[in-house]
Amino acid sequence: MKKKEIKGVITVLLTPFTKEGEPDLRALKKLVDFVIERGVHGLFPCGSYGMGPLMMVEERKKVLEAVVEANNSRVSIVAHIGTIETKSTVDLAKHAEKVGVDAISSVPPFYYHYEGEEIVDYFKEIMNAVEIPVYAYNNALTGNLLTPELFIRLTEIGLKGMKDASKDLHLFYKYQRLAPSDFNLLMGTEEFALPSMVMEGKGFTTGMACAFPEITVKLYETCAQKDYVNAAKIQKKLLKVFDIMQIAPPKIQIAYECVRLRGVDIGQPKPPFRLLSEELKQCVKEELSDLGMLSEPYL
Repeated sequence: MKKKEIKGVITVLLTPFTKEGEPDLRALKKLVDFVIERGVHGLFPCGSYGMGPLMMVEERKKVLEAVVEANNSRVSIVAHIGTIETKSTVDLAKHAEKVGVDAISSVPPFYYHYEGEEIVDYFKEIMNAVEIPVYAYNNALTGNLLTPELFIRLTEIGLKGMKDASKDLHLFYKYQRLAPSDFNLLMGTEEFALPSMVMEGKGFTTGMACAFPEITVKLYETCAQKDYVNAAKIQKKLLKVFDIMQIAPPKIQIAYECVRLRGVDIGQPKPPFRLLSEELKQCVKEELSDLGMLSEPYL
């Protein structure tokens, strides 16, 4: 089967969990339908928002299988398969290829500080294990951001794309200048969607699209039309939504609440994350309502 092009709005899927801490696959499938029906172009399961690092390998396999089944070949899927060690990552990479995703993506090994060649070896093991495109997920939370020099080394051994969540726009532009012509560099946060698209980026990943796919899709479409005046207006509103989703330390829990407010039973985060207080839930609802995000047209 021909693989889909990875571009546009790539939704970083939340993973619903039951009260017992098990993946809620029924709720996950509802979320997949919700975002696809509202126009997103791709899915990124088991990333940071999806709490991949909190799940066991077998849990991540079940989640990915549920996403692939629910998607039913409608949009592209980039499966995040990164873990803290190489063997589990390679296992997840092989599984992702087997179930039919379009590409896989991995953070560098995290928690410990690694030398550049150790990170190269890690990605080399992944690339040797599969035939589908391998992307890097560049995330400051790992403690191992990819330097421009390391980025070049990875492209030389076959890295095909990257989700750059460094939140460093200057670094993103550096990667653009260094990347091969066929390299797919995605902006890894909705915060910088507009400036990345102005510089001819192919798309961006976004956790916000779980709750508000309409505004992210509209931003992408407006940028694709090169209507940057209106795109700037949409980006500014998107940033206001982003601020609401950051009003308290439990950012992931707020994302779950935003999805619930859109009418999708999202379950709850996986422990040790706790549920939001009723007071904070009400605050989020009022802020979103005042911004017009809980009634049509959501823009």
